[in-house]
Amino acid sequence: MNDYFIEVAKHLSMLPIEERDILIQFYSEYYEEEGKTEQQLYDELGMPKKFAKVLVSNYLAENEDAVIFKEKPFKSIRWLLLGILASPILLPAAIALVAVLFALIIVIISLVFALIVTIGSIFIAGIALIASAFFVINSSIFTYLFFTGSGLICLGISLLFVPLLVKFSKWCVSLVQRFLQFVVRKIGDRKKVGVRYEN
Repeated sequence: MNDYFIEVAKHLSMLPIEERDILIQFYSEYYEEEGKTEQQLYDELGMPKKFAKVLVSNYLAENEDAVIFKEKPFKSIRWLLLGILASPILLPAAIALVAVLFALIIVIISLVFALIVTIGSIFIAGIALIASAFFVINSSIFTYLFFTGSGLICLGISLLFVPLLVKFSKWCVSLVQRFLQFVVRKIGDRKKVGVRYEN
């Protein structure tokens, strides 16, 4: 195996071992049959690390059920972005993509932050109502029960929405992943980056 592909293999550590071996064997044999020198590989494919980023990005785009999506969602997003940015053909599209993705992430973060503040405010209001109930206990039992009941309702509502907020946050991360996969599939034609890999 060529030194170039040994170096590429070092940068494919996030892929499953079997998939990594298949990719390296495929590209190594293909370019060996073509009779390419190591310098020609550098000229055609770029630096090994850059080519590895493209391979990882393509793998993640084609395998929606990859383990990394579930175990390390932010790392998979990073690798998809790096793969797009690593391809010189995709650079203009990548710049536009980064701008759109940045805007999408800002909107999602703002929305999640607004939901956290809203849920926190409802929780604090519930505690304040329950605390206020103890100050009015002497004046009227009905006022005491109203404040206590209202406080418990606020606490219940806020605690009810915490799991929904967690699910919503996970959904947002998944949305960004799917968006990047879609972009890599549509824009990142692997024929432009090298040889099409097929199982």
